[in-house]
Amino acid sequence: MTLDRRNPSAKMARLHVLSIWQSLSGDGALLREWCRIGTAGQRKIGSHSNESGAAEAIEA
Repeated sequence: MTLDRRNPSAKMARLHVLSIWQSLSGDGALLREWCRIGTAGQRKIGSHSNESGAAEAIEA
C-alpha cells in the first residue's frame, strides 16, 4: 500500500509505503517505509507469526 500526501501551501510532500513479506521461515513481516518525497527515508520491519498477523498490524 502506498500513501502519498502533498500540500504545496504547507510545503509538505510525504510518502508512506506498507508492505507485507513472508520470510524464509514462513513468518510474516510488515515493512513500513516513510520519507519526505525526494529524500532518503526511514524503514522499520515488524515480525509476526504469519502474514495475516502482519495484515492485522496495518489496521491497528
